[in-house]
Amino acid sequence: MLITFFLLLMNVNQAALASTAVTRTEKKQIQTFLNKSNANVMVLVNGPHSKQPVRIQHSTVAKDSPQYITENKLFPIGSTQKMLTGMLVLRAIKAHKLSFNTKLSKYYPQVPNSKQITVRELLTHTSGLADKSRFSDQPLSDQQAQLNYSISHLSSSGGHGWIYASVNYALLAGILSKVYHESYAELVNNYYLAPNDLHQAKFYYQVQSPQDVLGTGMLAGNQQSHWHHIKRQLSTYLGAGDMLISPANYWVIVTQAFNTHRPLFEEIMHAKVAPDSHYFAGGYVRDGILHSNGTVEGYTCNVFTNGKQTMMLFSNSMSSKDTDALSGQVAKVYFK
Repeated sequence: MLITFFLLLMNVNQAALASTAVTRTEKKQIQTFLNKSNANVMVLVNGPHSKQPVRIQHSTVAKDSPQYITENKLFPIGSTQKMLTGMLVLRAIKAHKLSFNTKLSKYYPQVPNSKQITVRELLTHTSGLADKSRFSDQPLSDQQAQLNYSISHLSSSGGHGWIYASVNYALLAGILSKVYHESYAELVNNYYLAPNDLHQAKFYYQVQSPQDVLGTGMLAGNQQSHWHHIKRQLSTYLGAGDMLISPANYWVIVTQAFNTHRPLFEEIMHAKVAPDSHYFAGGYVRDGILHSNGTVEGYTCNVFTNGKQTMMLFSNSMSSKDTDALSGQVAKVYFK
């Protein structure tokens, strides 16, 4: 009886995986789009095994090139990291450590108009805050330096219109640290990395060698100068793009986070969003799909998921505009 139950459960799980796995026809269509892009690009979509996605790729460089995209080399994920921060905030709200109406002034009263800004407004980029600069003269040394930079390089309108600004998520990362009495990096490790035994995910200051990072042909100079330049940008994006994760590890993080914590994903999908932005907790919610796009100089990363099917696109040779267009084409094929 017990054996029969487990066999039935296994068959149900296999059927569910098969229903989300990319088909041969879809794979062929996606490959055609990638070939036409003439870009160095890799797409990951669901396969028959949950932790092993199917890779579809077009390369403009040799396999031994430092610019050849692999599943196991560190990749700057850019603003898609905001989804991870957003999930951590929703978790804190679920645990009654925060509320959507918590005022920014409780934690960062020095921010202009902080008494009028709520956690919900930070999550939806309707706080009235804007970034003045996202490049430091030198890479910032730690989380406190990142927060100091963000607070000293923001403007505050006092309004509540849509302004996309990474400072919103830097402040959310700081609030999370105050609430849990842990660094943002420790929270990410405890919630996403350690439970899944992931080791190809680093904050910019944890990267030991630039050779561990995928190269890009979009920046001048050698790999060492690339990395120093990129760190100056990454270090200003606390909670909003200061991580580098291999595509293989990022696949596990996103799919496991949304499958394991389904109620939080459903909350994102059913959240009340502004009609001009459709943005909530790190991504854009449209037609039952959550998507997020990230750009760091020389790198682009887009993520689409409906909680069952997931598609990720990585490129180190495309502009943000071209990446968005290509990922939109791929998504139309895969999320029918």
